[in-house]
Amino acid sequence: MLLTAGATRVLVDATRDVSEQLTAVPGPTAVTLTHGHRDASGGVPKLAEHVADRPPLPVFGHPRTHRAIRGRTDQLDHVELVDVEAGRTVTIGEVDAVATEVPHDRGQRFPTFAWRFTARGTTVVYASDVAELTDELKAVSSEADVLVLDGAMYGRSLFSHLRIDEAVPVVCRWPVDQILLTQIGRTAPPHEELRRVVRALCPRAQPAYDGLHVELHDE
Repeated sequence: MLLTAGATRVLVDATRDVSEQLTAVPGPTAVTLTHGHRDASGGVPKLAEHVADRPPLPVFGHPRTHRAIRGRTDQLDHVELVDVEAGRTVTIGEVDAVATEVPHDRGQRFPTFAWRFTARGTTVVYASDVAELTDELKAVSSEADVLVLDGAMYGRSLFSHLRIDEAVPVVCRWPVDQILLTQIGRTAPPHEELRRVVRALCPRAQPAYDGLHVELHDE
């Protein structure tokens, strides 16, 4: 996800496909990472293609996330890895960001963040990798304009991700204006069918898709 507020462009996670993903949009001015798995941070070395002749790109994440990245590569001159403490606000240009730990990985090697971003009176919460809904996630999502939520599984359970058919009815009772499901996996039906299923579970929810553009404005 690329969050834009004026000249500030915050990329959430740098996947192994980050080069392809950034071809159609302006390069980020900062990056926030959810966790150290390669599907979230494996593309950090490729960010070098988008910061040529510029100062190192700030990359915000958990210290153990940065440790995992350093363990995979030493080609990091193009980024500045900035350790983040859960619950503390980080100001990134026009965006205020707060990280909250959520359950995802069974061990302690890859602690996982959900991020709450606030800019120009609007709030987006990004929780792409979540094993179970928690009171902490509910609290950090409260009054968000958009909650981007783990939608990796449908009709089947996996220890590290939510099930759409179980999670959406619960989250629909949270004080959130709009719910977008991300990380749609192979257990889900085709997009249009999934969209109908999700809308039946919660009228304020829908599956996201590549290239989705959501405009949010302060009223």
